[in-house]
Amino acid sequence: QFSLLSLTCLAQDQAANFTKDDIRSWSYGIFPDKERGKGAMRTVAKRKIVLTTSGANQHAFRCLGRSSATDVLAVISFPKSDYHSRSPTLRFSKGEEVTIPVVKINQGLSDEVYIKKVPDNWSSNTSKLPSLQLGPAQLHHTGVYLVHSDVHTNRGNYDGAYFDVMIRECEKDKYGVHCSDQCPKCLHGGQCHSQTGTCVC
Repeated sequence: QFSLLSLTCLAQDQAANFTKDDIRSWSYGIFPDKERGKGAMRTVAKRKIVLTTSGANQHAFRCLGRSSATDVLAVISFPKSDYHSRSPTLRFSKGEEVTIPVVKINQGLSDEVYIKKVPDNWSSNTSKLPSLQLGPAQLHHTGVYLVHSDVHTNRGNYDGAYFDVMIRECEKDKYGVHCSDQCPKCLHGGQCHSQTGTCVC
């Protein structure tokens, strides 16, 4: 399927006024096809710049900043995909049980599904919906995943459930260099940053 991806950059400063000169170039690369191209700057209006690019099977977008702390990763689910994750981003603390809730949209397909951690190969064993288990959370679980029952054609890659798993470096409710500080109470499902202790949505 063919997709058009629109990205919006918002200025944190309420009084900001973007111009076309604020972004000198908008180029991208597609993995694993090694395709490269340049997108269009569609609109520039005060605090907002909208960028667009088109191509096939665009499910994960990563913007590389000047340091890893400013990198942004977003996973996109298409409404007509065969399977959906209940959330495009799932966060766990180290040691927590990693449970992934996946919904089957196409009822004609199997509840027995395979898991792929992009860009690795599909798992050799199946897991059964509605919840998939990856075990106690470890840092190596961090990454973008794909779930589908068809691993022999491109349908699994195009119409599966894509989601991003993020693992905090500390146990639940702990943060700091030695993970010994107590996290504050975060509202609305937020979690405290494993290094700074600030609440992150």
